[in-house]
Amino acid sequence: MGRIEALLMSSVAAVLIAGCSTPGEEVKPATPQTELPHPEAIAGYSWKVGDTCVTEYKFGFKKVIHTAVVTDIAGGRTTLSDTADDGSSRVIVLEGASGDKLTKAVAASTGEQIEFQPPIQRLTFPLKPGDMWPGHSVVTGQTFTLTLDVKTAVMPWQTITVPAGQFAAVKVVGDEIYSAGRNSKGESFTGTGTHTIWLTPDVKCIVQGQYKNSFGAKTTYRLLSFKPG
Repeated sequence: MGRIEALLMSSVAAVLIAGCSTPGEEVKPATPQTELPHPEAIAGYSWKVGDTCVTEYKFGFKKVIHTAVVTDIAGGRTTLSDTADDGSSRVIVLEGASGDKLTKAVAASTGEQIEFQPPIQRLTFPLKPGDMWPGHSVVTGQTFTLTLDVKTAVMPWQTITVPAGQFAAVKVVGDEIYSAGRNSKGESFTGTGTHTIWLTPDVKCIVQGQYKNSFGAKTTYRLLSFKPG
């Protein structure tokens, strides 16, 4: 497979987040650890202009730091400007009051811009363990298009430690199927992928994420810091 396969990402993502833990890996204490206090569900996120998420992505051996800042909230849409320390930039667009659907995002596998049509159902609120939902969209990247079908499930609360701190977070797993794919050379492809993220009611950013696909792409990312607007 060519470079396009590395661009595949999860719809669940994408978008946005000390210790001695390995980047992108869930913390597994050597001794039993009391689960941090948490509500039954995450009610939703109230985004504000100026909210800032700083996230470290690891694409294979390459590390890139992304800074996503909310620049506009209007008409049920939240827009973020995402810039990276390699000089690249993208736009993230969340639909709905809590950003439960995704129109534009950062590709989890490479950090490139991608778009979803129709907007993909990335989350459902209130978000609680046991929730499940399907998603369907056509994904367009800079060098490819594909049809995405995803089944998302919310797992139990866990204690997660990243540079931004320690959080009680729910694990959200999206199992993806890619069909009708076509790259810039006109070559067709199909495949599968899994995107896992951890979310907490304490901050609006994704705390931690992992992505892999059937073409060999692997990405991890973790929240470095969050600053409210």
